[in-house]
Amino acid sequence: MDSDKAVKDYFKDIREYKRERGVSKFIASKIGIDGLNLYKVQNNGKIKRKYLNENGKLRSNKCEQS
Repeated sequence: MDSDKAVKDYFKDIREYKRERGVSKFIASKIGIDGLNLYKVQNNGKIKRKYLNENGKLRSNKCEQS
């Protein structure tokens, strides 16, 4: 995949699926990395793990904090 097409595909996925899901879908489909986890730190310090399930939907879990 050339870089111009990759950039266009990236922004297309972001527009279509929003930020976290778009990034996850782009990495899974265009780069070929499955099982990607994103971690979001909220303003209150809590952390959520975000991932794509087997149907391509974005799911999240609260992370345990020590």
